[in-house]
Amino acid sequence: VALTIGLNQADFALGLAPGAPTKVEGLELSPAIWKLGASLKALGTFQTSSTVYFLVGFFTMYFLFKVKPSIPWMVPFAVVSCIIGCMCDDDALGLIPLDLPNLKSKYGILSCWMAQGLRPLPEIVAAADGGKGGSYGDVFQGALSVTIVAVLETLISAQIAKQRSKMPYDEVRELQGLA
Repeated sequence: VALTIGLNQADFALGLAPGAPTKVEGLELSPAIWKLGASLKALGTFQTSSTVYFLVGFFTMYFLFKVKPSIPWMVPFAVVSCIIGCMCDDDALGLIPLDLPNLKSKYGILSCWMAQGLRPLPEIVAAADGGKGGSYGDVFQGALSVTIVAVLETLISAQIAKQRSKMPYDEVRELQGLA
């Protein structure tokens, strides 16, 4: 999982602008592999500013995790990254004349909504599959899949945190936190 997530971030880390992945008929590979191939083809679009920012951030966080592993350094790093991205974006503050790819350059302007009203389950099922409708079994299967992944991610993350920070954890309490 970590390898897939890491490889999918290569475009941002190196400032690449790959096109759509080209697939070979009859060859079944993970979408992450096809995306990696597209990224390798686009190495000519490499951006120094993105790579330097990535390397400075990576080694800074690595050092901070070694010095004080009990602090989740990704949270302050994300805040600092948002501020730097805002300062580099001409449409935002534009204080730093540096072209760093950000969410806006990748996805455009994202809409912001804080809450969405609950919809009755029959309405959700009816809207499933592009309006063709679905079954409650489909909803249950999807919910079960998400639950299994959440449980596995929680237990794996807790085990990794235990090893890194030398702090104990209780599997039952970790899973109760999901409820």
